[in-house]
Amino acid sequence: MPTLWRYLLGQYTKIFILSVFSFIAILLIMRLEQIARFAALGGAQKKVFLFVLYQIPYILPIAIPISCLIASVILFQRLSHTHELSALRAAGLALRQIATPIFLGSAFLVLISFYTISELSTTSHFATKRLTNELTSVNPLALLQKKQFLNLKEVYLEMNTVEAGRASQDVLLAFNNGKNERLSVITIKDLRLDEPNLVSDRVSFISSVDAKTPYQHDQLLIENMEQAVTPANEFSNLLNPSQWRINNDYLKLPLLIARLKKHRIERDKALSANAPLLAAEASQKIKRCYTDILRRVSIALAAFTFTLTGVAFGMEISRHHSKKWLVSVIGLTALFLTSIFIAKSQDSNLWLSLACYTFPHLFILFFACRKMQQISGGIE
Repeated sequence: MPTLWRYLLGQYTKIFILSVFSFIAILLIMRLEQIARFAALGGAQKKVFLFVLYQIPYILPIAIPISCLIASVILFQRLSHTHELSALRAAGLALRQIATPIFLGSAFLVLISFYTISELSTTSHFATKRLTNELTSVNPLALLQKKQFLNLKEVYLEMNTVEAGRASQDVLLAFNNGKNERLSVITIKDLRLDEPNLVSDRVSFISSVDAKTPYQHDQLLIENMEQAVTPANEFSNLLNPSQWRINNDYLKLPLLIARLKKHRIERDKALSANAPLLAAEASQKIKRCYTDILRRVSIALAAFTFTLTGVAFGMEISRHHSKKWLVSVIGLTALFLTSIFIAKSQDSNLWLSLACYTFPHLFILFFACRKMQQISGGIE
């Protein structure tokens, strides 16, 4: 490997690694609320550590492209300010030759990023969900105390927490009884977890029975119990029955392709059976699989696209340094991230997602190549 390549790649790699670790630290701090909620469920320290560890691969797909941008900008800014860039050009090297090792390094990072998105990130995302589900299935009281984990509609829940994940007092649960369209209320004086059971003391259940004729009043039903014992795992399944639904972003690429083939078969069967509703539902699932594949490819390619952006806008050939390049870099980065979020929210619209995942790359490549061509011609 030429000495120049070793020098440029070494400097680029150092800044990149430092940026990645900085972004991991910052994004972990931003996820402290989720980590604190998980720790409040009463899990062991080992599970809390695993939960934090699983957040890192989920952060890397965004941290890698941004770190590539920062590393390339800082490297070529320094080469410009120390006049090393001018010396290399005076030695007969074109800008393309100077930037070649950085582009090759970013291409290698594209492969790493794609592996992270398709393998590590999906595995960590699924493992995080599994840890949360396991903990809430063992400890339904923690699930009740942390109402954000519940998926209950038309339910009012209030309680006084005595010990997180272990005991509560003065529990009030009001819900709509779908059978008679009346309100039912349950009050519990003391609620505690006595593994493997959930024990309730001084329980009152208040409901009503429909009158047989419209001219009669509803009959009030009141039942009091000194103590009630319920298996903890069964109560958790009642509270959160759909907790094991596996989304596309939980699947590795081979499994996602297998799911795509399965939905294609389902669509073909529905079409042959003249079932348009089932065929339309299968088509929507197929589109979501395709958009998820596009998302992974687009975010992985961002490592190269952002590196090219940093190289192009990090070069300075004028004696008077300006910060106008910073506006362009921030604008192009914001365009890419905004397009990713729009495409993610419209995953059932294949053509819109395709445009959002591809247009930013083409737009950034056009402006970055144009900028490098201007610099090569002596125009900044």
